[in-house]
Amino acid sequence: MKINKNAFLCIGFFIIYSIWSFYLYGVGLVGDFLVTPYDELRYLEATERLVIDWNAYGLAYTIENYYNYSQSVHFGHYFVLAFIRNIFNDSMFFWSVYHNFIYSIGVYYFSKYLSLEYRFIGSRDVKYVSLLVFLYPVLYYLNFSLMRDISIFSLLAIILYLYKKNKYFLLVFFILILSTYRINVVLCVLLYILIDQMRGKDFISVFKYLVASFAVIGFVDLVAFGILFRNLDRISISNFSNFLNETLVLFFSPLPFSIDPMLPGYLIFWFKISFFISIFLMSINIFALIRSRFLIFVPTIPMLFFILFYVFIYSTEVGAGFRQAAIVLLFIYTPLLFYIVDMIKSKKLVRAK
Repeated sequence: MKINKNAFLCIGFFIIYSIWSFYLYGVGLVGDFLVTPYDELRYLEATERLVIDWNAYGLAYTIENYYNYSQSVHFGHYFVLAFIRNIFNDSMFFWSVYHNFIYSIGVYYFSKYLSLEYRFIGSRDVKYVSLLVFLYPVLYYLNFSLMRDISIFSLLAIILYLYKKNKYFLLVFFILILSTYRINVVLCVLLYILIDQMRGKDFISVFKYLVASFAVIGFVDLVAFGILFRNLDRISISNFSNFLNETLVLFFSPLPFSIDPMLPGYLIFWFKISFFISIFLMSINIFALIRSRFLIFVPTIPMLFFILFYVFIYSTEVGAGFRQAAIVLLFIYTPLLFYIVDMIKSKKLVRAK
């Protein structure tokens, strides 16, 4: 019987992180272990009200009045956190176990997606992809918190994997779930699929995709009280002036002189060295691009459009911080790193899909 080493690795890290969670939190409560005074405090206070109303008036009432708690259409994370707090007596340990599980699932499907997207990442490489992601300091930091970024990363990885495997019913289902966490990412996913569909696909296939995409967007916008189309007025000429700046900030996020001193020491150290690592990897990528006469670029063109659109959306808001950047940077630098390794091993350029 052949052992799935990648799945075994992900299960192993889930167990290790869960044991570590018990050591960190024990019988402590959710509110005792906040790592940041910003979003976590908002999640904590909102879910406290949600749990009270849930027990007093029932689940149907809270769903009908979700905006009272989330103050946005991104209510999914609030309900999941409130459910775990309510069922497990506000235990931080059980929340962390749930987070570890979601993280492990996301890492597994992220590695599987990369092996489908890039020819130079084979089935034997996926376990090394997973190992790198588990050891990525930013996601480690976010995993042991109340933040929703781990869920967004995992849902994104699952969605891209399902798309590559042509499992369209599950794809739509998970896209709808993701829309309750971050609509911006849903729009980026739809653009990614559109660009990918246009690569050697016939007109009928592209047309079917466009119809399905508009149906998803229309449904999400209807449920979200027209938020997508109401926010179109954010787009202006001034946004384009912010776009280049935000792109540079994301690719090299965060810049060494803009690191939050309140972050833990290991994360500050990582950000200081990752800036130079990013410059090195991008330089190699540009060199490979020029040498291949602009036939090879990592990430792929659809993912590049995804990332640029992701940056553009955030440039119309408050910009992409290190948390928002962490969700997509792995889709840039992980394949780029494996591409460089493949060039070194094969001593030749290998065309990416």
